[in-house]
Amino acid sequence: NINSLPPSVKMKTKNNEGGGYNHRFFFDEMTEEKGIKLTDGLLNAIEACFESMGNFKEIFEKHTLSLFVSEHVRLFFDSKGLKIITQQ
Repeated sequence: NINSLPPSVKMKTKNNEGGGYNHRFFFDEMTEEKGIKLTDGLLNAIEACFESMGNFKEIFEKHTLSLFVSEHVRLFFDSKGLKIITQQ
């Protein structure tokens, strides 16, 4: 029960768990078994910038777990390639 936690850790726990849930939901839904497949161009760009899809997911998850509920992690493309950014 999250309400039983001390105030000093309650909000951080809530935010991290919310981010973890959102991350799991996103990547669990983004699978070929669910009929969703990345285009070859996007997959190639992810692999070029992050070495592999698995590495991208790991980095994305680390960013997600460090945020508050009102913040978002996005995959962004600019002239230098793909990068992970944080937005409020």
